[in-house]
Amino acid sequence: MIRSLLMISVFSYVFQVCVSGYSEEQEKNPVFQVIQKNLKAAEQEDLDAMMATIHPQNPGFEQTRKAALNLFERVDLKYTVKDLKVLSTSESEIKVAFKQTMRKIRGGVFSNNTITGVHVLRKHESKWKFFGTEIQKIEFPD
Repeated sequence: MIRSLLMISVFSYVFQVCVSGYSEEQEKNPVFQVIQKNLKAAEQEDLDAMMATIHPQNPGFEQTRKAALNLFERVDLKYTVKDLKVLSTSESEIKVAFKQTMRKIRGGVFSNNTITGVHVLRKHESKWKFFGTEIQKIEFPD
């Protein structure tokens, strides 16, 4: 049940809190800036700010809102994202590979995990926003 809930939240909810290894060039890149905004909002459990980084036509938009609210109310998590790499670009879509670790700091039941995948970002009103995430692998170290 817990793993099922985690899978639902992972597929519909895209957020990170700590990005390691940003180069100066990446910090100036609008795609990495939206990832940073998303990180800050999730870290502060600011649902509205987090949702502002997600494309409104994302098929899981409302599920994402509900899953994020549920997580914010139940547990405090530490998120670490590394190995960010732009895989493909077009005028309307960018794919970024990532490796994300989620660890419980305090709160209810949660399975720590590491996710490897690809974020898909699309433009909305000339700004990059999260459109979806392709999960390649989920590991549960505990």
